[in-house]
Amino acid sequence: MKTTLIALTVLLSTQAFALTPPSAAVTSVQIDGSGCDAGSANAIVTSDLNYLSVLYDRFSVELGKGTANPGDSNDEKNCTIVVNVNVPHGWAFDFDQVDYRGYVEVSNAGALGYQFVKAEISGGASFGFEQKLFKGPIRQNYVITAKNQAPGILGSLGGIGKIGAAAACLSGDQNIRVKIKSQIGVKSLIKFLKPTARLVIDSTDASFGPRLKFNWKRCGI
Repeated sequence: MKTTLIALTVLLSTQAFALTPPSAAVTSVQIDGSGCDAGSANAIVTSDLNYLSVLYDRFSVELGKGTANPGDSNDEKNCTIVVNVNVPHGWAFDFDQVDYRGYVEVSNAGALGYQFVKAEISGGASFGFEQKLFKGPIRQNYVITAKNQAPGILGSLGGIGKIGAAAACLSGDQNIRVKIKSQIGVKSLIKFLKPTARLVIDSTDASFGPRLKFNWKRCGI
């Protein structure tokens, strides 16, 4: 079930935030998926629209002895975050990167863990993709980052001649959708060993502009 976690409009003072438009709105943040069902995730957007963070209660997978799936050979979950932003006429922003923070534990070489992250801007244009494989034995915290691989082409909504800039700058207010999809899993490679494997996602930090930030700009500047 898709759950709308945030529905808000933020009016911003040009005196307080010189590089932020006088009005902007994050109209909703929606979270949906087998790893982030209703009530198990919480999205936070700061009042100045600079930071988005999602915290999870149950975005995790596991298998092997001592887990909830002792006899399974694989466990997989997914989560999709959709951020809807109203961009005022004459303004645009860059979406720079997405960071996922987690913990992985794989007891031996008979199993592995993995995570895939994909981010899209309005219309389904993919601007960032990253994947990580964790081969056992391993036990560590980690960060996986999906960056804008084509600045100004797929990821940017600002600047003359860039895809999306004309719509954002010339056609009045625009509703921009940012979609972030993640899939995690653990898999047993040698079943008779029954290795233990866990992968837990703690948080997602969405980067709008340099490092977790909306990078607002006036069109043409």
